Amino acid sequence: MNNPMKGFPNELERLWAKKAIEILRTAALYLVVALVAIVIFIPTLLYSIKEVLTDRKKRKKRT
Repeated sequence: MNNPMKGFPNELERLWAKKAIEILRTAALYLVVALVAIVIFIPTLLYSIKEVLTDRKKRKKRT
């Protein structure tokens, strides 16, 4: 198997590269979690606002 770290001449650069990859993976994971939360949260919020507005209209018609 090819070693992806072969292009780095010294150990310090190799360690920095590994740390950078780890940080990027963590950031990507947080981004995916945030996007999923937004996709779930926004429609729920819009539906709640719609329900509140339709409820107000129904109350006005009764009086």
